[in-house]
Amino acid sequence: SSDKNEQANQLARVLRAKGVEADQPVGVLLERSADLLVSILAVLKAGGAYVPMDTMYPQERIDYMLQDSGAKVVITSRATNLSLQLPSTVQAIVLDDQDVQAQLGAQDASNLIPVAGLYNLAYMIYTSGTTGQPKGVMIEQGSVSNLVDALYERVFSRYDQPLHIAWLSAFVFDASVKQIFASLLLGHTLHVVSRDVSLSGEHLIAYYRMHRIDLSDGTPAHLHILNESVSVTEAPDVKHYLIGGEALSVQLVKVFLHKWSGYRPVITNVYGPTETTEDATAYTIEDVESLHVLLEKGEHTVSIGTPIANQAVYILNNQQQLVPIGIAGELYIGGAGIARGYLNLPELTAEKFIPNPFGDATAADPADSTFANRMYRTGDLARWLPDGSIEYLGRIDHQVKIRGYRIELGEVEAQLLTVDGIQKAVVTAWENEDGHKDLCAYIVASESLSLPELRNALQPKLPDYMIPTYVVQLDRFPLTPNGKIDRKALPAPEARLEGGLKYVAPRTPLEAKLAQIWQDVLKLSSVGVTDSFFDAGGHSLRATTLVAKMHQELGSRMTLREVFQHFTIEQQAQLIATHGTDTYTVIPAATKQSYYPVSSAQKRLYILSHLEGGDLSYNMPGVLTVEGPLQADRLEEAFRQLVARHETLRTSFEMVDGEVVQRIYDQVEFVVERLQASESEAEVYIESFVRSFDLRQAPLLRVRLIQTGPERHLLMYDMHHIISDGVSSNNIVQELGQLYEGQALKPLPIQYKDYAVWQQQEMQRESYQHREQFWLEHLAGELPVLDLPIAYPRPAVRSFEGAMYEFTVAPNVSEQLHRIAAQTGSTLYMVLLSAYTVLLSKYSGQDDLIIGTPVAGRLLPELEPLIGMFVNTLAIRHQPQGNQTFHNYLLEARNRTLQAFEHQDYPLEELVEKLDVARDASRNPLFDTVFVLENTESQEAQLETLSFSPYVKEHRTSKFDLTLSMSDEDGQIKGSFEYCMKLFGADAIERLTGDLIAILSQVGANPNLLLSDLQVNSDEQAEGFSPDSIDFIF
Repeated sequence: SSDKNEQANQLARVLRAKGVEADQPVGVLLERSADLLVSILAVLKAGGAYVPMDTMYPQERIDYMLQDSGAKVVITSRATNLSLQLPSTVQAIVLDDQDVQAQLGAQDASNLIPVAGLYNLAYMIYTSGTTGQPKGVMIEQGSVSNLVDALYERVFSRYDQPLHIAWLSAFVFDASVKQIFASLLLGHTLHVVSRDVSLSGEHLIAYYRMHRIDLSDGTPAHLHILNESVSVTEAPDVKHYLIGGEALSVQLVKVFLHKWSGYRPVITNVYGPTETTEDATAYTIEDVESLHVLLEKGEHTVSIGTPIANQAVYILNNQQQLVPIGIAGELYIGGAGIARGYLNLPELTAEKFIPNPFGDATAADPADSTFANRMYRTGDLARWLPDGSIEYLGRIDHQVKIRGYRIELGEVEAQLLTVDGIQKAVVTAWENEDGHKDLCAYIVASESLSLPELRNALQPKLPDYMIPTYVVQLDRFPLTPNGKIDRKALPAPEARLEGGLKYVAPRTPLEAKLAQIWQDVLKLSSVGVTDSFFDAGGHSLRATTLVAKMHQELGSRMTLREVFQHFTIEQQAQLIATHGTDTYTVIPAATKQSYYPVSSAQKRLYILSHLEGGDLSYNMPGVLTVEGPLQADRLEEAFRQLVARHETLRTSFEMVDGEVVQRIYDQVEFVVERLQASESEAEVYIESFVRSFDLRQAPLLRVRLIQTGPERHLLMYDMHHIISDGVSSNNIVQELGQLYEGQALKPLPIQYKDYAVWQQQEMQRESYQHREQFWLEHLAGELPVLDLPIAYPRPAVRSFEGAMYEFTVAPNVSEQLHRIAAQTGSTLYMVLLSAYTVLLSKYSGQDDLIIGTPVAGRLLPELEPLIGMFVNTLAIRHQPQGNQTFHNYLLEARNRTLQAFEHQDYPLEELVEKLDVARDASRNPLFDTVFVLENTESQEAQLETLSFSPYVKEHRTSKFDLTLSMSDEDGQIKGSFEYCMKLFGADAIERLTGDLIAILSQVGANPNLLLSDLQVNSDEQAEGFSPDSIDFIF
């Protein structure tokens, strides 16, 4: 369209200003979208050559492609730019960045004067290479132009009207060239089909029918997907299928053409390597009768046909002589589609692009002569058939195509040999009874290796489609009589390598130090250097602690994302060895003064407490059952020692010169109130115990002890949230037990006031400004307000009257959810949060949601033992789209969550102020629902003669409209909904719970379901849907 052309012109001018000229490579790192098309056109208009890169490629592969191609500019998106680290030598044009959009909008939108022609590069596609690194294939504009002309002659000229064409291929593969440029240059409409839709027969057919697709270009795998759409009774209505990428089975075509009665599409089988501009030959099956001819001949694969316009095909023997009809030989291609060669690989170029003894050396144009005098050696085995077409017979070398992806087995073998312990490696394409191919790796190694280990080692180096599905470990390889590996004698890969990892002790001082840090964080007696942090009990809260302790004790800073990517001690030690030192700065003690500033969280709680008067919503009460011969005086003395140890328990709050400050007292009066009562009477005392605090009077802690039996007590405590949080409650219980038993406690490194003063200074730093910018961009634009159907009118002033509904997830579903987390490199928190956001989207009809999730906020080790208000709540935006699979949505949620947690050290109260969120007394700012995965480290203590455990009482408060809390104990997932009773009825919450369990069950059984296909049982219109005080993990 004209607007896309104008956008391409504007982007092209920005590219030229950055030095892009003829033959200059430009990286394009985008998802399939309209922006991608605009970017490709812009690069060509600027005169450059686009270098397509998949956003799912490993960092190492992208780094190599940028370095090898020499690209100095990369066009990308904000999300991709955040998730990857581009080299400092590369300029990134982030299309959805506001500044970049402003820059583009200011450019002249008229067409540019061309600076490149037919013999300049159009693109450079990287294909699998035998050396262990991909190789760049350089294709010129004239070759692309010839491809479009030839396809018009063979395919498009038969249609009088403009066509609707489906774009199914990843743009990093050359099939996309045909789909993009045939549409743009011949006046057709190109439809961008998402990967999720393209992998489901039912959804693909529905898409074809909805968008009236006339022509689909894909691989045999796409026909197979359509064949498997058993529930679809209506034909796709597509007129013409172009199929390429690998051999097309006659049987596959037969099943497809007989699937729908009366449906008679045309199928064209195309063939051609990347080095010959995608397609060099074509064969068309016009109808079922044409298929019957192939069947009568006993053909197993469809012919690849005859050369398209301006392409020449030669089938030669080992002496590069023409072979007779029916005799197999190697297939060579000459003509206008021949690539310029491989970038930076002159020897390989000379080996594959050889002189053409059959060409026309008298061509008038020197460039035509170049085409005519060169031919490409494909490595494919083929033969001429009597009718003048060509039969493809397979590969001569060790290159294979799996699901349309071209793979050099040598590249996979080379990367396997970089894995410690592997001495020999052979990779084959294993074909099962259904004709599906998968990569199988055979290895000889010095030690037992597992499939997860090998996959983890290969993921940073190879795309997912090049990582073997099977691994077979052998003592030795079978050999032929002449000493070569006998590939035919390799065993079938049914015997996958299974099993867990064995213990491997630390081998270096760094590994030993890391092992000690792991043991401290995970509370384990020993860990091996090949153990997974997450399999050993790690989660993201602990990963955050791990990062802080590494920084403190090793002087090396890892990011949270790096912990997820390098999750063994062995991997982390290797990564740290490449890092520079980053000195850890301890929070200094504040200068003594009569009063001190408060932290951001304390300031917000102070203001809210005064706005809401005597409201009890910011009290943090707790009740413990104490079993054993408790000595009350001794317990009171332990509390007094606790008050003396922690300044927060001797702190009051007031206003001075318009600012909230905290005042710390050297001593405060403290007593434990003692009562005797029966169990039934105790409930009354528990209810009356919680009352409002005067923040001007320290301590903001009360304790009541009720004796209900000879060796049974109820210990009640209540604190104001301004001096405490969930971790603090746990610290109190643990330290109280130690002090009661007379144990000496390690001195506190700092006090809370030191943190508050340090935080004020930290807000002036550049790193803080960077975190602030992240959140402002994350929540840019109109902020969504969750609109769940409610049972009762929303009160004008927010109500904290709440109740709780508890549930348990079935053991088999719990197991499936754990498996999904492991397979996707995510955590159970991410899986459950993703399912919850899908549920909320189903009920609200919204695909833009903000969910609150609490974080401990104790990012530095010296903060861990303190009593104080550190907890922060992150406002994470989620955008579940119906046309996504749950698997892909989970990967997006994983990236979003990691980014949010990497920038978590930015207070919610500051964010609310910066966003200028209008105050609404009926709602929380930014979000009305919270998701928590509870930490199983409960407030319990076991002493020599006493035990402290939580006392279970009825839940009667709700800080938010809806809070979903989940827990994972020994693999069993449990949950509870805390809900506002002024908004929802108990029946509605029960239905909501049933639908959450239904979604968990569906995605557990099949994570590749589209979000739109996930079913909920409740009627959305039915009535009712017509806590910082807990520890948490993610």
